[in-house]
Amino acid sequence: QDVPTALKEFHRVLRPNGRVIILEFSLPTNRILRALYNFYFRQILPRTATLISGDKTGAYKYLPESVNTFIGREQMVQMMRDAGFDRIEQFPLTFGVCVCYRGFVRA
Repeated sequence: QDVPTALKEFHRVLRPNGRVIILEFSLPTNRILRALYNFYFRQILPRTATLISGDKTGAYKYLPESVNTFIGREQMVQMMRDAGFDRIEQFPLTFGVCVCYRGFVRA
């Protein structure tokens, strides 16, 4: 919930030249892919997961809601910079559905 604090703690406990790798869900930047993704993620996935698991608590609605409220890619990179990480990179995966962030602690 408190991303800046978590990033600062990661930075604090890593050795010099150590790296952090974060894999996070994201929204695709392509409008068409984003629309398809949102439909699947909000309509199909929660219903299918609920049907298969038998869970009636609405737990499978949490993930789409959390992805839509999570910070953007550039914000995440800036937060990593602010926490002290260097050589920060981001790699969109699966058409932008996930993003892998990598940052290093300065030597």
